[in-house]
Amino acid sequence: MPIPIQCTCGFKGNARDDAAGKSLKCPTCGSIISIPLPAGAARTPGAYTNYPTSKRPPAQGKAAKFEMSPGIKILLALAIIIPAIIIWAKMGPMAAMSKLDALYDPLDSAIRDTVNHSLQERHRQLGYKMDKPRDIPQVRNVVIDKPVMPFRMPDHIDFQGTSSEGKYWGTYTVANGKIKARVEDSFNGELHVESTTANGNTTIDSMTP
Repeated sequence: MPIPIQCTCGFKGNARDDAAGKSLKCPTCGSIISIPLPAGAARTPGAYTNYPTSKRPPAQGKAAKFEMSPGIKILLALAIIIPAIIIWAKMGPMAAMSKLDALYDPLDSAIRDTVNHSLQERHRQLGYKMDKPRDIPQVRNVVIDKPVMPFRMPDHIDFQGTSSEGKYWGTYTVANGKIKARVEDSFNGELHVESTTANGNTTIDSMTP
């Protein structure tokens, strides 16, 4: 059944019924004329519905994409990073500091014993009288170079200090408990001393002028 059409320019005519829902050009002015559907006819839905992008359903066979807000991403990252840092600190710097703290007092005593024994033995060999306490060589202070934040137990620890006879300085090797020190002996020259500390005892291994 022909469908009546009309243009804004005044043209009137008829279109074939199979052109319902389509458009054509006006033969008079060239304007586009939309051909209406016959009364009571329903528009056949197309294969694709033009949803807004934000509300468009997922394509057939594809899962919906999951998006996280920046705040959630930051919280998840912190939930992973913070425990990792704590574990690393306990196994690294904190463990090393705990071992070093337990080492410092015995090392202080071992250094004092090494310097005192070497100076006193030297003075005995030279025939010095040490009847009075003031005549006996003694360590006055010990300064151990302590690392601020070690990532592991150091291989060696440096130290220095002064005695009644002058300065001394040296190195303690952690692995074998060896102390190597250079000790000033007033007017008698410098001593090179090596000792070993184990189980709280210090033994002089060698002493050379």
